[in-house]
Amino acid sequence: MSITFSRARSSVLALAVGVALSLTACDASAGTGDEPREARATTATASPDTSTAPATAPPDASAQPTAARAEPRPASSAAPAANLPIPAMPAEADEESREGLEAFTSHWLSLLSYSYEANDLEPLRAVSDPACTFCADAETAMAQIYQLGWALGGATTLADFSTDFVPDAAGTYTAEITTTQGEIFYFSGEGWLGSSEASPNSPHTVTARYVDGAWQLIDYTAPPATESPEG
Repeated sequence: MSITFSRARSSVLALAVGVALSLTACDASAGTGDEPREARATTATASPDTSTAPATAPPDASAQPTAARAEPRPASSAAPAANLPIPAMPAEADEESREGLEAFTSHWLSLLSYSYEANDLEPLRAVSDPACTFCADAETAMAQIYQLGWALGGATTLADFSTDFVPDAAGTYTAEITTTQGEIFYFSGEGWLGSSEASPNSPHTVTARYVDGAWQLIDYTAPPATESPEG
């Protein structure tokens, strides 16, 4: 069974709940994903047995254990992502300036995209206020998605940025932004579960503060949904 999900990008939690409710009612035997790939070996080379070697014998350099370096594996229809590199903070994002806030916002969106594919929210938490409502919703959404399977796609990028860069009494800066997000696909070991629509032009408001030489995101919100007039 194939399921298509559509959602407003302003509500991550609503998506996860919808996915969970729809997929739990779906017959799992109807999945039609690709055959799983063979897992890559990541074991280290075993150390040789030197118990019978002379105590003064120098170790054989060629026989020393070498740690295998795990290679990044993006998410696919066959398996979730593994060993993804965490997006690096650009140097401009360290500045308390309009350009610094824009660079930080773009980086924060990169971390958001990373967190969904890698199922790892720690880097996002590290640059967000503990009371960030969106971050809490994202954590709930990810927990529900990864109980069922995994996510692929949905990268979010900064398309437009505007701010007067004037802090309020609490030292908080506000920026109006537009983001572009790709389609998200959902998979499990049984195959394809469904997808959610891409969102090419999604307005959001970013609030952030500059503390101890670094930016911290306070919240990431979308304007309230408005109903179309009847006609």
